[in-house]
Amino acid sequence: MTTVIFVHGTGVREIDYRDGLETISKQLEPLAKSVRVQGLYWGGTLGTQLHFRGASIPQYDTTRAAGVTSLAPAAPTPNPAAGEEVLWDSLDRDPLFEFRLLGKPAGSLAPNSEILEPPLHLALQGPLDTTQAGRDLVAFLKQTGVLSAFDRARALVAGADLVRRALFVETPERTITLARAVVATLLAIDPVPPSAEVTDALDRLAGAPEERNRMALLLATHLNGENRSPLSFAKGAWDAVVAGIVAGGAALTSPWIIRRRRRSITDLGSPAIGDILWYQTRGAALRRLLRAEIARFAQDGPVVLAAHSLGGIACVDTLLEKPEPAVKLLVTAGSQAPYFYEIGALACRALPEHSKPPQLSRPLPHDLPAAFPSWLNFYDPQDLLGYWAAPVFGTKASDHELDNGRRFPAAHSGYWRNPALWDVARPVIAAL
Repeated sequence: MTTVIFVHGTGVREIDYRDGLETISKQLEPLAKSVRVQGLYWGGTLGTQLHFRGASIPQYDTTRAAGVTSLAPAAPTPNPAAGEEVLWDSLDRDPLFEFRLLGKPAGSLAPNSEILEPPLHLALQGPLDTTQAGRDLVAFLKQTGVLSAFDRARALVAGADLVRRALFVETPERTITLARAVVATLLAIDPVPPSAEVTDALDRLAGAPEERNRMALLLATHLNGENRSPLSFAKGAWDAVVAGIVAGGAALTSPWIIRRRRRSITDLGSPAIGDILWYQTRGAALRRLLRAEIARFAQDGPVVLAAHSLGGIACVDTLLEKPEPAVKLLVTAGSQAPYFYEIGALACRALPEHSKPPQLSRPLPHDLPAAFPSWLNFYDPQDLLGYWAAPVFGTKASDHELDNGRRFPAAHSGYWRNPALWDVARPVIAAL
C-alpha cells in the first residue's frame, strides 16, 4: 500500500487544510485500492498566532478586523463576476481610481467652464428625495444606519477637483463611475463622530456585494434621472478593470488603507508571514513531526510526500537533512525551496563557497544526494511563489508548468484542483 502524505503550506489552518486533503483524496480515488491519503496538519500545533492579541501592533484594537474566516481561495467564478471583484478590489484601495484613469477631458473646455458646475456634479450635491431611486436609497441607508456617513462620502467625492473636471463630459459610464466612487468612499472612511455601530455596519456592507452594488445602482439611477435610459452596474466597468489591475495596485500603500485596515492586513498576513519566519528559526520541530509521520507508514510500502508552498520547503529540508528510504516520490506545488537555496536560506543545505556573486565556484546544477527521491515540481507562471527546481538541483527534479486559471495570489492555491497536475502525478504514484 502506497501512502501519500499531504503537507500543507504557510498560513493554512484547519478549514483550508481539510479542503486540501479532501481535494487530493478525490483526485486519487481511482487508485484507492493501492493508495491511501493521509494529512499532516501542522498549522494547528506549530503554526504561528498573535500570542498577546496584537499587543505589539499600533492601534490594533481600534482598526478594522479581517472580514474573512478562511484563507482558502474561492472557486473560479465566471468572467463578469471576476471582473466585478477586481473592480471593487481596486476601488477599495483607491475610491477615485476610475477618475484618475479618466484624467482631464480631452480637448479644450467650454468658455467659463472653470466656474460652471457640470450637471452630474450638481446632481451629486442635491437632495436624494427628488427621484424614486433616491428615496429608495435613503430608506436603505437609514435601515443600515449609514445615512450620515453616506452624505459625508458624497461631499468628499463632490469636493474632489479631479471628479468635477471629469464630469464636464457626461456619459452613462461616468454616471455609474461616479456612483461607485461614492460607495467606495463610504466604505473607506471612518465615521464622524467615531461610532463602533456605524463601523460595524460599514464592515458588513463591504462584505455584502449585492447590497454594495444596490447602493451604487440606486445612486446612479437617481443621478441619471428617471426619464433617461436605464443603467447597468457594469456599464463601462471592464475598461476600468483592465487598467485598474495596474493603476489600482499602486494604491496598496495609500495612507488610508494602512491606517484603516491595519488590523485586517495583520490578521490576514500574520499566519502566512509568521509561519515562514517561524520555520526559519524553529523549523526542526516541523521536520521531526514529518519524520514521525513517515515512520508511521514506512513499513506498509512506498511513501509519497505531496507538499504545497512552505510544506515543500520542509519536505526538501527533511530529505536533505537525513535520508528517508521509504519516501519514493516528492511532489511539490508552488514551492520556494529552489529560491531559498539560491539565496542561501535553505536550512539543511548551505550554498557552496562562492566568489563575487553571481558567479559560483561550483556551476549549476548542484545535484541532490543519491538517496533523494524523484521529485515532481509543479509551477504556474502566474504564481509568483512557484519556482523551477531542475536548473538548480539537477535531473532528480522535473519541473512541470501548469495553468491554474487564476491570477496571483489565487494562482498559488489552485494546484491541487488542477487536473493537469494529476495527469502527470497519478501515473507516477500508481507505478510505485
